Amino acid sequence: MAQAIGSAVDLSFRFSRHDPWVISECSFTLWPGQIWQIEGPSGSGKSTLLEIIGGILRPTSGSYAVGELQMASASDRARARWRAREVGFITQTPVLLESLTLGQNAELAMSVAGNRPDSRTIRGLFEVLKIEELVDSFPHEVSGGQRQRATIAQSLAKRPALILADEPVSALDTSNREIVRDLLSEQVDNGACLIFSSHIPLLEAAVTDRLTLGEQ
Repeated sequence: MAQAIGSAVDLSFRFSRHDPWVISECSFTLWPGQIWQIEGPSGSGKSTLLEIIGGILRPTSGSYAVGELQMASASDRARARWRAREVGFITQTPVLLESLTLGQNAELAMSVAGNRPDSRTIRGLFEVLKIEELVDSFPHEVSGGQRQRATIAQSLAKRPALILADEPVSALDTSNREIVRDLLSEQVDNGACLIFSSHIPLLEAAVTDRLTLGEQ
């Protein structure tokens, strides 16, 4: 039987004790092969919840655990080490090191995850995403949409168990959105858990669970 990737019980978050709650008493269990959609109006905390699930932010109260790692009490180093190995982040604002080529950014992600950089895997992802000719280009040399696709390749190259996608196709046209949709579906078929937030229709027909956040 597959093991849960992570689980939360009454997870709540606010930035300080003087601020309103951004996330309130949210409970869920993440399993391999699931597709979760986080829903809610602008400002309801969707991006914040993704950052908590990805170990960037700690819960203020309640619990969130991945394996033996309790995110509320784990050190920054422990959370960063887990995130590097297990999490693929895809955001609407691609984060790439400007001093490295797009291919080298993907190689670095694989290396940090503890995997040997595999140029065949990376070039394969770039080919699927139709940016194979840009593997040796630097981030400042490509368009916003190409940067977003390079970030997707970077995030998926290490075969993460957990894929967190925040508006992952915001800079892409319809044909490229379909390519990304199919690629993410393939990752889920191979056992990844995908959690996404998107104003653009992406994988709604395949969603297995939803987290709906209220307006703040």
